[in-house]
Amino acid sequence: VDALFPFLDAYLREEKIDRIVVGWPVTMRNQPSDAIRYIQPVVKKLRARYPAIPVEQVDERFTSSLAHQAMLEGGVPRKKRQDKALADRLSAVIILQSWLEKEKFGRKH
Repeated sequence: VDALFPFLDAYLREEKIDRIVVGWPVTMRNQPSDAIRYIQPVVKKLRARYPAIPVEQVDERFTSSLAHQAMLEGGVPRKKRQDKALADRLSAVIILQSWLEKEKFGRKH
């Protein structure tokens, strides 16, 4: 998280973005999970630091499982599949893809 804001500051000097999409950890009962306490402060800082850019929260349930399944199906070796950073990057792709699909079909998210 320490590198997030310097990265975004530099990125936004070069590129224009329409919004920021954030994975939102919820339980199977659609209640905030324990991890929400780590995400909420980041979302609050994003909104404060970049008030002109909407921050949208996307349900991230099952993204880790889907990421691991994608690695299996993609033939990623076992040692690489154990890399949490790789699983997190794939999960982020799945979260963004989910948001894009909802936007494409006009569903509220």
